[in-house]
Amino acid sequence: MEGNLKIDISETNRGKEQIIIDRKFKYNFSKLKIDNTKIYRCTEYKTLNKCKSFIILNDNKEVLNYESSHNHHGNEINASKSLIKHKIKDEIKKSLIPSDIKSKRIFDKNEAPNESEYYKTIRGKYFMIFKNSNIIIFQSPFQAKLFMENKHIFADGTFLIAPTNSYQVSITRTYVTELNCFYTTSMSILKNKEQTTYEILFNEIKKI
Repeated sequence: MEGNLKIDISETNRGKEQIIIDRKFKYNFSKLKIDNTKIYRCTEYKTLNKCKSFIILNDNKEVLNYESSHNHHGNEINASKSLIKHKIKDEIKKSLIPSDIKSKRIFDKNEAPNESEYYKTIRGKYFMIFKNSNIIIFQSPFQAKLFMENKHIFADGTFLIAPTNSYQVSITRTYVTELNCFYTTSMSILKNKEQTTYEILFNEIKKI
């Protein structure tokens, strides 16, 4: 049975490694053993269910031991959401800023400029669609086209690449069947996490 397991790698909301079995059971990292094998326990272990299912993997993610008995049903929807969120975050890290390019401050200590070479694509086209003191929104015509043509839009935020004088970089993405991948449909730099800032963000994008 262990040879037929479908194992996916995901992460928790806190960025800790998570294992998903058969796209319906989630396991959080629990302990690193002396031999460097890792123990993962079912996410229902610390709930009222107190599920005792666990799995032990080596560095190559090969199954060494698997207690597959659960006292609850699997949740395919919840597992799928975790996988999608992890994939979006992973692709953002890989594609948003190339590893060989150092980030550069694009606005001064107090305010972003109204004109900047960083507001243009490599073809010289402006793709900054909105700016005020709290938010700058970037979206190219192609990204706007994808945004309008797809019903399912995913939104996420990251603090890892946010400029030093801002709070967060917010991304919207959609899955493009023709390209067989997720594609960024907008990128925004936020200076705070106030509700009005997020409302402006989504209202401006929806105007396109």
